[in-house]
Amino acid sequence: MAQGDRVLIGDGSTWDDSITVSVYEPRWQPDGSLYLDHFGAAQVVRLGGVKGGTHGTIAGASVRVHRTQLFGEQNVPTMGGMDLVHMFPIQLDHYMRIGWLPAHHIRVVGGGFGMDR
Repeated sequence: MAQGDRVLIGDGSTWDDSITVSVYEPRWQPDGSLYLDHFGAAQVVRLGGVKGGTHGTIAGASVRVHRTQLFGEQNVPTMGGMDLVHMFPIQLDHYMRIGWLPAHHIRVVGGGFGMDR
């Protein structure tokens, strides 16, 4: 997945409006940097949800978060005891806002030029 790619939102197996997918936003420090823990993982807060089947565009680089922060996700720690997932900022077409979603809730449906061009 790259910046500018067109994506479809779903729950990993269902990609239509029969489901609702949770959307998050990272916590930012006053200087504009992310709140990171000692593993380099960001902290996120849940904003609400979007309907499955929503389209959007990847708006930047991913951040890693602990799966335990995500609503409805089951923690599956590795040998090191961590379960980190990548979350991408998505400019959601219908909602006209950026929401952060886990990589397994995103399906790339078209490539595109980076948004900085």
